[in-house]
Amino acid sequence: MSSYLRSVAAGVAAWLACGSVSAASTLCPPTPSPGCRAAASTKLKLTRGTTTARDKLRWGWRNSTGTTFADFGDPTIGTSYAFCLYDASGAAQPLLAAEAPADSTCAVEECWEVYAANTVYLYVDGRHVVGGLALLKLKSPPGGTNLQATGSGALLGLPPFPLTPPVRVQLHNSDTATCWEASYESATRNDGRLFKADTSAR
Repeated sequence: MSSYLRSVAAGVAAWLACGSVSAASTLCPPTPSPGCRAAASTKLKLTRGTTTARDKLRWGWRNSTGTTFADFGDPTIGTSYAFCLYDASGAAQPLLAAEAPADSTCAVEECWEVYAANTVYLYVDGRHVVGGLALLKLKSPPGGTNLQATGSGALLGLPPFPLTPPVRVQLHNSDTATCWEASYESATRNDGRLFKADTSAR
């Protein structure tokens, strides 16, 4: 291949990569949406590693009622998801927008699968083929609603620390009007290396 064709191919690849990032951010509104479903209990842990490759995200959201399996849409076919992080600082929002796109392929397998008799959608991208999210779990009742997200690496795009409370996480999708939210008015630790919060609805 000539050097010209190689440069064209590289430019197309870069354009496609930028397009996927834009697609992720379009699911996260510039300010938190009103009316998202609140958690009864929730945890958030953001860790700044010694390098961006060691950055980590862990999030959990639980509630006993209010969500059906239909509220999740169908990410195996057409419903994309985005994890959106906001704070009260003057920085551009959202601080983080990480997507789990619908009907995507991670390594040699489909990223999204259905489990537990059509009560759980599970997204797995442990090799970060698509982006910074490594796992997204969407579980509906029976047994309550359980949402989980984990991520790591440079593609995660953690914002500068510390964060400015209240810190809010919203999970949005492309096809249904349902979104889920956790709000953290304070943190057990919030410094240049770690944000950690654990809260229960009152």
